[in-house]
Amino acid sequence: MVALGCTQHQAIVAAINAVTLSIIAFQVGMYAFMAFTYFVLFPSPHLDAFDPRCWFMMQIAMICAFAASFPMNRRLIRAASKKLWNQSPVIPIDLSGSS
Repeated sequence: MVALGCTQHQAIVAAINAVTLSIIAFQVGMYAFMAFTYFVLFPSPHLDAFDPRCWFMMQIAMICAFAASFPMNRRLIRAASKKLWNQSPVIPIDLSGSS
């Protein structure tokens, strides 16, 4: 099933583009913090995978990555919702709970 009148190939390309941009933004944030940890916080000796501090720094790096990817994800969601609002009819939803 292909939504919004696009072909299956167009849908796959759009999905790959959205996922790629989001993952790149996430990885940039994560690697930037880990580089900061490696070169600034623990220059010598470097942390190894058996050190709990390494895994704690990795958790902080994931928070930084989330923050770095947030603007890209927000932009992608707004672009997609803008297309949806322009192409699909508005369906009223009854939120009052009465049938």
